[in-house]
Amino acid sequence: MVRRYLYLGDGNWYGRAACQYWGAKDEQGYRRNFALGASFATLASTLIFLCVWLFPSAIPALFNTEGRTAELATDYLQIVSIAILFAGPTISMDAALRAIGKTQVTLYMSIAEIGTNVALSFILIFGYFGAPALGLSGRPTAPLLRGCFA
Repeated sequence: MVRRYLYLGDGNWYGRAACQYWGAKDEQGYRRNFALGASFATLASTLIFLCVWLFPSAIPALFNTEGRTAELATDYLQIVSIAILFAGPTISMDAALRAIGKTQVTLYMSIAEIGTNVALSFILIFGYFGAPALGLSGRPTAPLLRGCFA
């Protein structure tokens, strides 16, 4: 089972296994599967965060960017990496809710997240409603702030 998470460690595989446990009324298996999925998702997001945070210029360098473009990409990636850190546990919780049939909850959460993300991006990029105009840095800051409120 661990190998399956290592190869396809997204919420889909976790959700499929959770559905099987839930359908079989195996609450112990469901909880064990949730713990494994949440642990793997948290580990994966933490590893991605550390790689991007510690070596932010490595990714833009893969695309032969230089000058101002590389600088903007590095700043963007460092801010996004913080949001990625919190995405792992969120993805596993979303898959857990879908596995037990609470699909409306995840639908409404997704709609609220997207709406908040768009609104915050607009406000932070252009500096509306008294917020500072962050430009390109405002875009990755929006999901980070949205995650703090969720």
